[in-house]
Amino acid sequence: MIRPDGTQVITVIGRDGQLLRRIRRDERGREIIIIDNSYRDPRAVGGFYVALPPPVVRIPYDRYIVDSEDAPPDLIYDTMVAPPVDRIERRYSLDEIRYSPNVRQLMPSIDVTRSTSKPALGKYRRIRQRSCRRSRTDSTAPSRPIRARCS
Repeated sequence: MIRPDGTQVITVIGRDGQLLRRIRRDERGREIIIIDNSYRDPRAVGGFYVALPPPVVRIPYDRYIVDSEDAPPDLIYDTMVAPPVDRIERRYSLDEIRYSPNVRQLMPSIDVTRSTSKPALGKYRRIRQRSCRRSRTDSTAPSRPIRARCS
């Protein structure tokens, strides 16, 4: 897929139809890995579940799990680009992240379970648009992908 700004989003699918990789290639040819599900750690034995102890969270709880109903847009954005709360020992595949709650708990999150109203949906659209604009124009933007779908 080629976006209006000239960047390409390339998806690689395996023979079995499983998503292996998704990358974004800018107009200069630089590639940013969005998803890499092709990696399999040699230490990973068996299925996709990873047994980890709960992370040691050293930030305030309201910054670790942000309630979307009460959070201003800047806090939502900061949570999406925040670093892990504890040391990450190795790379994890997308499937390992999906099936291992303690791997997901290494990152701050946004609780959206209460947000179903139309005003809340409008708030998310504004935050998503802001994060997309900021990631394109801000030279200090984080190098890791932002969890927002920019269209």
